[in-house]
Amino acid sequence: MTKIKWNDRLTIDGGIIDVDHKTIIGVTNQFMELKDRADKNELTAILSDLEHYARSHFWRESQLQRKIGFAGMDRQHEEHLNLVRALANVVSRFHAALKSDEITGVVNEIGELLRGWLIDHILQSDIEMVANRADIVAMSAGMSPLGKADGDPGLRTIGSELIHGLDIDGGLIDDDHAHLVDIINDFILAVAEGGETDHLQRTLKTLSSYARDHFSREEALQASVGFPLAVQHQAAHQELMIKMASYETLLGSRLNVSRAKKELCVVLKDWLLNHIGKQDANMRPYVAKIRDAAKNLQPMEKAMLW
Repeated sequence: MTKIKWNDRLTIDGGIIDVDHKTIIGVTNQFMELKDRADKNELTAILSDLEHYARSHFWRESQLQRKIGFAGMDRQHEEHLNLVRALANVVSRFHAALKSDEITGVVNEIGELLRGWLIDHILQSDIEMVANRADIVAMSAGMSPLGKADGDPGLRTIGSELIHGLDIDGGLIDDDHAHLVDIINDFILAVAEGGETDHLQRTLKTLSSYARDHFSREEALQASVGFPLAVQHQAAHQELMIKMASYETLLGSRLNVSRAKKELCVVLKDWLLNHIGKQDANMRPYVAKIRDAAKNLQPMEKAMLW
């Protein structure tokens, strides 16, 4: 599989968007170069960067499009979400693959996805932004290139390598968890990109609301199947809700906001991964009963991201 070469046809703004695209293409080329000879750990690190860079780039591209009133922003927003999900899906299968032929097959699929996604999306969708080049350049002043913006590990989004193996029921609970991850990533990206406090407050309220509904449903399912650790589980849920409420208050006070924002990114990531990996994992022996109890339940409404 040949490397992707940058050329003038791919130029959008001569600024931050092109720099982002070049960064993602560079990491993609690194993946393509190493995919046939690197071990799984090396490829995992590269794919982790790709997932994070894709989320970061699409988040701020969507924000820029809103600010300049880009006519195609709704369509592109949906494209961005679908591309991130497609990449996460195939990378998750890479992590799950055990046999060498399975790994090779998924790795080749990732390469094809990345190549098609980058070239097609830039030339067919992003190219429409060229007419807004001057506005984009003005609005993106002060933004840091991806490689420099992601130096703080606390502001690293939750990737497939972190949530691999955290499946609980293969159904509603996992679906809820996936969306909780999406909302937390949205908050992290807003902090990393210097999002306004009002935006962060709205995102945190969205997370609190979705988490509350998820916890209520999960606790009801636990009660219906006689889950023996239900009381401890409910206490853990309440602990997070109290923490989020305290941070909502802190953000609203506008005091020590910078510290609070970064602290909360770490708190949310650590709590979610530890809670699912340790406490929710205790539900696995009850999965058959949980699925039966949940068979008439509908997926919860997803929040608007970015």
